[in-house]
Amino acid sequence: MEAAARTRAYLSRGYSPSRLLDVLANYACRDSTASNDGISLIFADTCAAEFLASKASEIPMALAKMIAASPKDQAAYNTWAPQLAA
Repeated sequence: MEAAARTRAYLSRGYSPSRLLDVLANYACRDSTASNDGISLIFADTCAAEFLASKASEIPMALAKMIAASPKDQAAYNTWAPQLAA
């Protein structure tokens, strides 16, 4: 619930929706695809496309809530993240 409330507050203050999508996508990439069959990535892609088309705040709120509830295993992310820093 907290993730959805924070997302709602972010959007209601007029902050950048594209930055919010970047942050949510980043967190979706950090979730363990092995434990959730990559659903976080698929859902993030679908939500981003739908939000860009509709601008409905409920969409990124649902994505944030799903990411917050998903299993956390950043071992894989920690191995490939340094490659992106360059």
